Amino acid sequence: MSRSRLTRTSHRRRTVRPWRLSAALAALAVLVAACGGGGPPPPPDAHDVLLFISNYSDARIEVMSAESDPAELAANPGLRIADPAFVSVISAVWGPGDRLYVSDFALNQIRVYDADDAMSAAAPTPVAIITSPDLVEAYAIAFDPSGNLWVSDRRGSRDASPITNRIVKFTAASVAAATGATSLNAATVITFDTSTPAFAYNRITSLTFDEQGDLWFTDVLAWAVYRTTDPGSLTGTVNGHVPTLRLQSANFGTPELSDIRNPTSVAVDSDGNLYVGNRGRDKVARFDGAASLTGDYAGAARSADAMLAVGLTNASLVTIAPDGALWVGSSGPSALSQLVRVTGQSTGSGEVALAPTTQFGWAPGNTNAYHEAGGMTFHVR
Repeated sequence: MSRSRLTRTSHRRRTVRPWRLSAALAALAVLVAACGGGGPPPPPDAHDVLLFISNYSDARIEVMSAESDPAELAANPGLRIADPAFVSVISAVWGPGDRLYVSDFALNQIRVYDADDAMSAAAPTPVAIITSPDLVEAYAIAFDPSGNLWVSDRRGSRDASPITNRIVKFTAASVAAATGATSLNAATVITFDTSTPAFAYNRITSLTFDEQGDLWFTDVLAWAVYRTTDPGSLTGTVNGHVPTLRLQSANFGTPELSDIRNPTSVAVDSDGNLYVGNRGRDKVARFDGAASLTGDYAGAARSADAMLAVGLTNASLVTIAPDGALWVGSSGPSALSQLVRVTGQSTGSGEVALAPTTQFGWAPGNTNAYHEAGGMTFHVR
């Protein structure tokens, strides 16, 4: 079987097949909706540390909070953001001016809320609804260090009929000034080079900026993680863009053991180590010093320095907490939507088992609490 056929077939199979339970997951699935050691949720007026998690299936944003210590995060249903207009929420990020930005790709909108008002209202009303002629399906969103808003555009791409995605940028000034129904023209529209063999950008599921200001993004179908250095230098219409780094880590003999398999999110720590959340694996892949890598690491060219087992059936969502701990979410379905906190993730090599210091289960009451589009972000007031 050829290499390209193997990869393509695996993508399709991975998209539609449910994952098998592991013994560790079975233990997690019986968790009640509480954080181990976290105690009762803090009162709404004491939430200085916030974790927003996109709940695609139930069309809302879940919120966890703590007074000051991220290790004490607990579910805070009183802060849940449930706009009745939500259809398919993908990402929620805290932006300048203490406004919360939520992408809904079915509506092709970025809905903007006064954060405090949204977290205290049963049915919050947006202060702005951003649309753009440069967007077909607003998907993952992220703010760069200068306050510019970046959005991946799925453009109607589906597994059976893939379409090359784009990434667009809206200036900080235009986003901050948005009120009511606002149509914005993008300051930057990035289209990608698809002429190079095996380069594809058909499902960009997450956007992340590291401490250097570089832009990272994942393509779940291409089994690839990309980084673009100095994205602020890209202005206007950018055609045929080639990212600074393409990172794959495929096992062509046993695809299900690939270090990067259906990547949906990334996190980069202060040492430049990259953590890849894999929908198609039960482990998080760690690549040491990846923030300084450049070039094309296609196929099996680069193995992970460590594969972190955290007791989940899939490790879709990853983010670094303000205290340096790694939070990992499993995308479900149903009772399998689990969230864990681990420490010590930057040490060890090969297969590394990390015992969660916190385990959290959304079920019962949710159908699929986590979405695969990198929709898990921290904010500290």
